[in-house]
Amino acid sequence: MDSASAEKMKERDTVSPSDIPELLQLIKDAESYGDGLITTLLDTDSYNVRHGSRSDEGLTDMTLRQVHDLLKKDDKASGAYQITYDTMDWLVKYSRMDVDWDDKFDPEMQDRMAVRLAERRGLNEYLAGDMPKEEFSANLAKEWAGLPKDEGGLTHYTKEVMAKMGIEGANAATVEYEQVIDALPKTYAVQDAEYQEQRAWPRGPQIETS
Repeated sequence: MDSASAEKMKERDTVSPSDIPELLQLIKDAESYGDGLITTLLDTDSYNVRHGSRSDEGLTDMTLRQVHDLLKKDDKASGAYQITYDTMDWLVKYSRMDVDWDDKFDPEMQDRMAVRLAERRGLNEYLAGDMPKEEFSANLAKEWAGLPKDEGGLTHYTKEVMAKMGIEGANAATVEYEQVIDALPKTYAVQDAEYQEQRAWPRGPQIETS
């Protein structure tokens, strides 16, 4: 990302999904198998996964209201970022996203929602250099149970809480802590520094004059 893009990114109220593709992909990998072997075996993609299985409802063709009603029945986390009933309620009603209940729960919408969830966990503060990467990654683990809270590799949630979510067994994260750190976007300061370094002309050989 060049300096001009970084400046525009700072000025916007929200970050665009295209600004943080590596982080979004990692969250999908952790929460809904990404788009790898398992989703191939399930004959679906991550945006249509419900609670670890293929959605027969066709989530990406449904409106937010329809998905919300579906979640109200069983609260099985849905979509690429495994959104629950309460989270969907917050996103549409209180997050100040420009969305409507009749909008589609398509991949673009799901990516936008994931960005907003990352923002409520400190994405903008991290990008501005006001939050350490360790704190931000720990905050993300509070939003997504598949992410580790620290180098220990466990999620933010206890086994008991995970069981209430319908996930039995150990509360180990599904991706490594180092993967989370590597997927974090560069802060604005780092982006600016790299851009200035790229702009610097290499000094050529010095010519002596008499």
